[in-house]
Amino acid sequence: LSLEQVDILWHCLVEDAECYDDALHWFLNQVRSKDQHAMGMETYKHLFLEKMPQLKPETISMTGLNLFQHLCNLARLATSTLDNASSCELCGMDQLWGIALRAQSADISRAAIQYINSYYINAGKTGLEKEQEFIRKCIESLLMASANLEKEAHSSLTSIERGLLMLKTHLEAFRRRFAYHLRQWQIEGTGISSHLKALSDKQSLPLRIVCQPAGLPDKMTIEMYPSDQVADLRAEVTHWYENLQKEQMNQQAQLQEFGQSGRQQGDFPGGLMGPVRMISSGHELTTDYDEKTLHELGFKDMQMVFVSLGAPRRERKGEGIQLPASCLPPPQKEHIPMLLLLQEPHLTTLFDLLEMLACFKPPSPNTEKLQDSPESARCEELHLHAENLSRRVWELLMLLPTCPKMLQAFQNISDETNGEGLCWKELLRIKSPHKLLYALEIIEALGKPNRRIHRESTVRET
Repeated sequence: LSLEQVDILWHCLVEDAECYDDALHWFLNQVRSKDQHAMGMETYKHLFLEKMPQLKPETISMTGLNLFQHLCNLARLATSTLDNASSCELCGMDQLWGIALRAQSADISRAAIQYINSYYINAGKTGLEKEQEFIRKCIESLLMASANLEKEAHSSLTSIERGLLMLKTHLEAFRRRFAYHLRQWQIEGTGISSHLKALSDKQSLPLRIVCQPAGLPDKMTIEMYPSDQVADLRAEVTHWYENLQKEQMNQQAQLQEFGQSGRQQGDFPGGLMGPVRMISSGHELTTDYDEKTLHELGFKDMQMVFVSLGAPRRERKGEGIQLPASCLPPPQKEHIPMLLLLQEPHLTTLFDLLEMLACFKPPSPNTEKLQDSPESARCEELHLHAENLSRRVWELLMLLPTCPKMLQAFQNISDETNGEGLCWKELLRIKSPHKLLYALEIIEALGKPNRRIHRESTVRET
């Protein structure tokens, strides 16, 4: 088909409400299947740049979104071959953001959010290269929606709800994908834990995992939780095996011989001569299982895991296949979304949004006669929606690490300083109840003994 013929098809079918979805489905089949020959790359480009932007984000169908995502993938593949691929922005991303935030259908919005999250977490050669842009765009969308809250309450609250969902699911996806490195940092004492986790212990009962290294009498029991991932277990086992290998180096000549098969010592964490392999209940826990929780895999208390070192698996090839994070270098701290959200002005924006939603009251009918009217019921519904969203902002803040500036300020308080250089009005905001509660939680957490540190010091004393 020529571009003109595609334009005619679009005008006659896609712009007709009755044929809209069927026509888009035909276009989708053309893009999806290599056996279809009605359209070529030039036609796809024309469709992507000229035709798809005509579809309104509010009313786009799931078929339209699927077509758009396939065209986005084609555009990404086309730009990845260019020399300036890293600086090439993915065309159409703005429209996807519009669909995610403003689509009338919640299912279509969620599908767009999932695509955007996946794109930003895996952007670039090393991944996470566009995290700063993602956080900035999320905060901007929240600010724009909150600015229109008084004029268009319903649509603004919907946009805020979608923006918060996008941020929350993004942080959760990041934690799942990079659980191995996050646990490694935690073991080293430089972990990035959430504010809520720092305040309270986990409620579920721990699982004891018994690790048995191949050819050695040593056994170790690791305490894990059912909600922990295989990547968390892999990080703990790697750290333990690394220390064990240092102690047993003289007795492990066979491992040294194994390591001389052309691999460099620095290829694996801690100078191990290969990746750690784990076998439990007759199945190898490969890196493909890293994002699964121990509960999902049916781990029981005192379950045995056999540990050995193995040859590294060949890199998997194919479109859209990502390597597990444990096979990649650790992410750079400046690209970690939780730490980016802690920076100003993002943190202040979230607290301001929290206060605004908690205090939001839509203009209600003045006369008593109208109190039972549909308008009054709608106002009450909007008020409850805003209150619910304020709780979601608080939940999002709990997923972030404790604000380092506030934590440091409270840690530095001592009798010698007499409070000099401290601005108490800044630390304890009486007019902002949520910031005051947050500050009091930090003080409460500082008052609790750190069990891990206490336990280690007791061992040293004995």
